[in-house]
This record gives sequence, C-alpha cells and structure tokens, in this order.
Amino acid sequence: MACAPAEKCRNAAMFHFFRILMRASFAVAVTDLPEFREPCKPRVVLKALQHLRGFDLTSATLCDDCDQTLPRNDSDVLVALHDICCGCFSGYTALLANLHAHMLSLKADLQTDYHKLLNVTETIWNHRVKLRRGPGYGKARRALHELFGGAQTRLWHTGHIALSIIDGSATAYSPSTVALDIYLHFKRAETEPAYDLLVQSQNLCLPNVFQSKCEQKHLPIFENFPAVAGPGQEGFMLDFLGVSMPIHVDCEHSSLHLFAPGRSMPCEYLKSGKTLPRTWPMLDEEYLEWADSLTVAFRAAKAARPFRMAELGSGAFGIWAMRAAKAFAKFAAPDVPCMLLLVEPFAMGDGSELQTHVAMNLPPGRCEFAVHTDLLETGAQLKTLLGNTETWDLVDIDIEGAEMTLLPDMFSWLSMRVRRLHISTHSREIHWTLLELMQRSWHVAAHYPTQTAIGLRDLGLGEFMTMDGHISAVTRSPLLAGPPGWS
Repeated sequence: MACAPAEKCRNAAMFHFFRILMRASFAVAVTDLPEFREPCKPRVVLKALQHLRGFDLTSATLCDDCDQTLPRNDSDVLVALHDICCGCFSGYTALLANLHAHMLSLKADLQTDYHKLLNVTETIWNHRVKLRRGPGYGKARRALHELFGGAQTRLWHTGHIALSIIDGSATAYSPSTVALDIYLHFKRAETEPAYDLLVQSQNLCLPNVFQSKCEQKHLPIFENFPAVAGPGQEGFMLDFLGVSMPIHVDCEHSSLHLFAPGRSMPCEYLKSGKTLPRTWPMLDEEYLEWADSLTVAFRAAKAARPFRMAELGSGAFGIWAMRAAKAFAKFAAPDVPCMLLLVEPFAMGDGSELQTHVAMNLPPGRCEFAVHTDLLETGAQLKTLLGNTETWDLVDIDIEGAEMTLLPDMFSWLSMRVRRLHISTHSREIHWTLLELMQRSWHVAAHYPTQTAIGLRDLGLGEFMTMDGHISAVTRSPLLAGPPGWS
C-alpha cells in the first residue's frame, strides 16, 4: 500500500492505528519477514522508532490488525509501522493487548483474574525488546528505553491501580482516575438498563446495576417497609418510605456524576420523562447506609423506646435522619419521643429548607430536630454535643475526610453511648486506620473501602463500584449491644 504525499500517508497511518477495534483474540501474529522477527536488527528498530514518536504507546489500538498482511513497499509508513509493531515489538503489543483486555473486563462487569492481571502488569514492567548484537546496538537500546520507558511505567501504574480496586487493601496507590473512569462508565452506559431492571424486579430481588443482574434478595430489614403508593408532588421525588425531596437537591448538583447511582440515575429518568418505579434501593455504596438507618429506627420502635439519632454532615435536609424518623414513625406509638441532631456547618443556611422538609414529611411535632452549625474540630467538642447521659441509636458520620481528625480517640467513649455507627470514609488510609482503631470496642458488621469494586461480597450480595468508603459497626458494650445484622 503506497501513499503520497508524506503528510497524507502519515494521516492514513494515524487513522489506521487509532481506530477503536477490540479483537476477540489478542494473539499477535508476527510477520514472516525474517528481519522483523525478534531479536530485531538495531537499524530496523531505529528506523521504526522515528515513525512511532507521537503515537500513544499505551493505546489499546496501537499496532492493531497484526493478522493482516500488507503489500510490500518499504517507502510506505503504514507498512513500516505494521511490520515493526507486529514483528520487533510483538511481545510488547501482546502484553499491551492483554492488559487492556483485563481493564475492559473490569470496566464491563467489575471482574477480572487478579493473579493474571498481576502477572501481566509485572511482565510489562520487566519487558525488553530483544535486539540482535551488531552495529548500532547501544544506540538502539537507549532509544528503546527512551521511547518505551515512560509508557511501560504508566501501564505498570495502571495495572496496580486496577489491582487495588479489586482487593481494596492497598493504600500506596491512588485509584481515583481509574476508579472514576469505571464509575462513570456505568453512569453513561447503564442508566437505561438499570431502569428496566428496576421495573422488572419490583422489589422481588436486589438490583445490581453494575453487573446488570438481579439475583440476590434484599437484606431482611427492607421487608418491613413495603413501598408507599401514589405520585409525588410536582417538583419532588418520593422514595419508597414516602419521604419527599426537592428534585433540584440531587439533580442539579455540580458533582452529580460522583453520586451513587441510586441518587443520580433517577435524575436521568426524570429528564427522559419516565415514571420512577417505587422500589427499595439498588445495590450501590448507599445501600448499607439505608439498611443501618432503617434497622435502628425499626428496633427502637418495636422496643417502644425513644429514638435518638445524630447525623454529622447532614446537609441542609438531614436526609438520613429524616429517613430514619419516617421509618420510626411508621411503627412507634405517637407519644414515643424521637430526637434528631443535625450537624452541618456549611450547607444549612437559615434553616428554612429544613423546616419545609420536616413539615412536608412528618406530622407536626412528631420529632424534635436540633441543629448545630458550628464546626466540629475535636473529639472533646463531639463529647459535649452528644452528652454523657443519653443513649444514641445511630450516629451517622459523613464529614468529607474530617473523620480522621474527629474520631481516632473517640471509639471507646462512643461505644458506651451509641448502639450503631455508620461512617463514610474518604481515603483508603483513613478507612483502614479507623477500622483498626475501632476493632476493640466495636463489631464491624460490614465495610468497603473508598474507590473499590469489592462492595458487599462478604454478605453475599455482590460487587459494586464505590467512590466513598463505608463502615457499619455495632457497639460491643453489653449494656447497648444488639444483633449486628439488619432485620
């Protein structure tokens, strides 16, 4: 295949190597021409490297179509690149395709073979193009290292980030870029299928939109809360408990793409004019928080004891406190007290949104809401706020990384006053540090670190992608401890 002028030929080559084609087989065939087989002649490598500069050496489509035989024409850039990619660099391109196959699997269904991914990642790092001894050997070796060294480092780093997403234990790598790419893949590709899954399931099973299946049962606590009937008010979204939230709260947020699918996908349904199915939560990072909120409210109501919950980082609406209050009010006698403490130093404003929210969702005076808008910076401040005498059913903490400042010395004290903790964590280091610190005084019922694909597999519910980490824990204090599960 010949082409002219040179610029036209160059463009044709770029188009060829960057078109997005993922082959079913990732085996790389080596051209039959002897000089292009490994080990390669230094002069051939040096000539090829001139053409490869400017190409993305980590792209999945680099050196595509090695199973094709091109007409011979040594002046054709396309032929030269094809030969060198599929000959001298065939080992590298095979490893590249292998890594991208693992990444595609991880992106598509959150699963890939951990040990095979580890092996290809380390092999990429150690891979060297084989050269024949002869004139130009040293120069070719240096040129290869200069061109491929950076690409191999980036691929090695990408592989290890993917490994950290799979196992969740690594803290040495920041998985944010790869995790966000995987997370947004589902937001873009799975909204419509997720809607169909929710409509079909109708609470008969737990929808896992990350794996496009609905095979597991919901946790037992949800059986106590059949979905309410009837439409929501205009401008509001109504959840299965009957809690109304203004549509703009979630659907006009600047960080909507980072929200759990259970919060962001309904916004897409509304934009498309579809009617939201009234279902229990889908399996995402907020599912555990739903289960904790409903469990503590249900148990307090059934025991006919006053219900007390604190939400640190409540936002203007105290959404988790409101959900728990609604659940408590469903089963508790009207004269059994309900007290909610909301801590929000940034978003509460003048409190008018909260007042409207409470009036819309609870009978007048049913629950007492206390609001604290000063910034909590020490454990001593938290002790003062929670007090030394009252027992709290749940303390829910989502304070955007400040949990590491507030909590490390508090777990023993909290275990004597709080039945259940739910903590959102905002880095791997914070997550694993807090988890270790709370082991003596708390039974960790379930957890998953930040930016992982672990999900609730330990509970048999399945994997899902997270941005924040979550910890659900029950006190070990014999005076307060209850069952660690959700029923």
